[in-house]
Amino acid sequence: MFLKSLTFVKGKDTTHRRSSAVPQLICVKGCEFEPVIVHCKNAVSYGRDVAWQCEADLPSHLTFTDVEVNCEGYHTKEDEDVLEGSCGLKYSLSSHGSKKRRSFLRELITAAREDEVVEAELSDHISSSNAQSAGYLTP
Repeated sequence: MFLKSLTFVKGKDTTHRRSSAVPQLICVKGCEFEPVIVHCKNAVSYGRDVAWQCEADLPSHLTFTDVEVNCEGYHTKEDEDVLEGSCGLKYSLSSHGSKKRRSFLRELITAAREDEVVEAELSDHISSSNAQSAGYLTP
């Protein structure tokens, strides 16, 4: 059976006959956000191998990587007829673009603030040392 597209739902398990049910959506890496619904299209087929293209309502800085669709064959493991509802998606999410820039900028701002604190502490120490050597403060 040639599958053109599949829809996966967070919190829903696969149907099964010979194996145990598993969650339809399993995040493997980069799981800072979990989509509620993922729609995957059969982009290219190479015999029994399929290249899936998946889409979901993700934050703009995230994309799907390493998507893997597994389905249970209807009669046997190698059966080309797929048990309806038995497909599950394992995926990873990767961060790109604007979030990395924001993260880098956040690190720069934090470093600048830390430098300001060090400069202020150093300035206080120098003022205190100068005051002591001038006899204004007692140790």
